Amino acid sequence: MWVYEDKAEVFEKMHLFAQAITLYEKAYSISGAYIIDTYFNFAFVYDKMDDFDTGLHYVEKALREDKKRNSSFLRAAEFFFSFRKPDKALQYLSKITTSSNGDFREQFNHRLELSHVYFDLRKYRKAKKAALECIKLIETQYDSINNYTSFYSCRAKRLCHMGVLYMAQLDYQKAEEVLLEAIHCLPCKNCLSTGCYEAFFILGKVYAVQGNYIKAKEQYQKALQYNDNYTICRRQLEQLEKQI
Repeated sequence: MWVYEDKAEVFEKMHLFAQAITLYEKAYSISGAYIIDTYFNFAFVYDKMDDFDTGLHYVEKALREDKKRNSSFLRAAEFFFSFRKPDKALQYLSKITTSSNGDFREQFNHRLELSHVYFDLRKYRKAKKAALECIKLIETQYDSINNYTSFYSCRAKRLCHMGVLYMAQLDYQKAEEVLLEAIHCLPCKNCLSTGCYEAFFILGKVYAVQGNYIKAKEQYQKALQYNDNYTICRRQLEQLEKQI
């Protein structure tokens, strides 16, 4: 099963979406227990194809199969956020229930996504609250931000997390610092990119919100050079170009 999924991801990167879907179908035929993951895989392939309606169809099928699991609500939120529908993403994030004794990763991903979504909705007070809660989780789990970001094999990714969290607090200077650091890191373990496209994307948002549209455009373009399947970035760039 995993072999087919790995190959499907490669085909996605090559824009061979029909082949990717075929491989995901084969993966499911081997293990029907992973139907929810398969539906979300389909949804995000159609996301890359700019086919919102078909992608939504598979998101809804996944949610019908799994009406209570937090991870499904989070993935649904990610789908809508990619299509620049933060209000709809927030609806699914609001369905997630976490407790202080719950899984760290689940709590962290929820609050990280909340801080980003609230920021895009310009609900800055709520964005800051979610960001501070996320940072508190990090400090509880890792003792310090430095310990969290010093993990070598995924340092760039974790610096990107901090970039989002500082941006959500409107601390654009600190966000820029950590994102530039991420850009100069080696790619994280298992990353198929030769550069941190996520860092370029978030840095672009940091510049855009400050009105520096030329620098923002440059960062978005750099992100797409490293990952031309990065649909949320492409849509953000298209929106930005309408403003320039």
